[in-house]
Amino acid sequence: IKRNWKGDEGPLLSVVLVTYNQENYLIQALDGILMQETDFPFEVVTHDDCCTDNTVNILREYAKKYPTIIKLILQKENQWSKGIMPGKTIFNKASGKYIAVSDGDDYWIDPHKLQIQLDEMRKIKDCQMSFHSVIDKWEDGSKKDSITTKQANGNKLFTPSEVLVGGGAFCPTTSWM
Repeated sequence: IKRNWKGDEGPLLSVVLVTYNQENYLIQALDGILMQETDFPFEVVTHDDCCTDNTVNILREYAKKYPTIIKLILQKENQWSKGIMPGKTIFNKASGKYIAVSDGDDYWIDPHKLQIQLDEMRKIKDCQMSFHSVIDKWEDGSKKDSITTKQANGNKLFTPSEVLVGGGAFCPTTSWM
C-alpha cells in the first residue's frame, strides 16, 4: 500500500467508512480501499455504530493487520438511535486535507480511484468536492444493475444550485471526495 507514497508528514487523504451490521459486504469494502495505488499517504477512519453482527471483529482484524492505516471508532451504544449522525464523530477524527467517503456495504473496483480523483481535483483552483458515477448492483436480482449519476459525460463543473436541485441525491455518497 505504502510503496509509492511520497512524504512522511501524515495522511493527505482520509477515507471515512461508516458501518452498521455489514459483515456480508465489509471485507469487499475494506479490500477496495486498501487496494488503492496512490503516490500520497492515506488513512482509513472507520465508524461502527454498535453492530450486532460480526462487523466489529472484521474491523479489528483489519486494524491489527494495518495499524498505521486503519483507525477504529467503535461505539458502545448505537448513536443513530439517539439521533446522533456518525458524520460528526468520524469527520472530527479524520486528519487528511482531503476526505473520501464510503459505506460498509459499498466497494471500489478501480485501484486508481483515489489517485485519479485527487489529481483531477487539483487541476481546478478552489475545487471543493468531486464525485463520479457508480454502479448500483442488486445481488438478489430484484432490480437491474444500473449506473447512478449521469449528470455529465467526462468532467464538468457544477454550480451549487445545480447540486442543490438534486435534492440530496445528486451524487452517490461512495463517490464523494
